[in-house]
Amino acid sequence: MFLIRFAFWIVIIILLLPTDRQQQTDVLGTAQTAIQDVSGFCQRNPDACIKSKDAFNIFMAKAEFGANMVMSFFNEHGQSIGQGTATIDPTAPTAQAEAPTVLVAPKGQPAGFDPNSDNTLTPADLLPEWRKPQGT
Repeated sequence: MFLIRFAFWIVIIILLLPTDRQQQTDVLGTAQTAIQDVSGFCQRNPDACIKSKDAFNIFMAKAEFGANMVMSFFNEHGQSIGQGTATIDPTAPTAQAEAPTVLVAPKGQPAGFDPNSDNTLTPADLLPEWRKPQGT
């Protein structure tokens, strides 16, 4: 699908390219005028630039707040994921206690999936392939 979309956009770009020297000059002049117009926008409309800068700063503050909220959620609740019903042995030494490793399975993978393992086969991978019954 990527190749089809890529080919489509390449065809569109090729169709829009100018064919003779006069068209190339016109397109180049139009592009230069557009760049000059965009680069002088803030000089002509300083209020719009100030308001857009303020809006961008608000957007970035909200994005940072949302990212911090998600990170704090995973930091608080991430330790409980994967622990199940583990019991604690009170007589066990606790001098070298480590934080439990939390494995989050990729979408569509079973909960015990370990991407760092040498055995990367999932239970679905181990199932035999479907074959048409013989004789039909």
